[in-house]
Amino acid sequence: MEAWLAIPEQGFPEILDRFSADRKAELTVKMQDLMSLFDSLNMCKFVLYAGVTVGTLVDWLNTVTGWGFDQEELMQAGERIFSLKARFNRREGLTRTDDRLPERLRGRPIGEQFPRMLEEYYWIRGRAAEG
Repeated sequence: MEAWLAIPEQGFPEILDRFSADRKAELTVKMQDLMSLFDSLNMCKFVLYAGVTVGTLVDWLNTVTGWGFDQEELMQAGERIFSLKARFNRREGLTRTDDRLPERLRGRPIGEQFPRMLEEYYWIRGRAAEG
């Protein structure tokens, strides 16, 4: 998604360089959490093309439910949802060795940076100690 999407509300005011590993792990975490929210709200992800933001989601959710979420709370909910999915996958036997790029991307510049990005990703997710 970083090829075309800036997410200022989540700390990404500009589109990231697609050939750089800088901040990719952080963006991946944010997008996984956001996509988990979209899945849980049963919403089409294509609304992002129309400029729907996390703030918009908060407004819609609070209007429909009467709840009082703010953006941070909503993203924390997305993080919890993603964490539950990851725990399920680990319970079913998936490990870090299953986190790999498709063969067609391994020789590309981003593929060479993948191990570093993966370590950063696990650190952000609080799973750096896992083997």
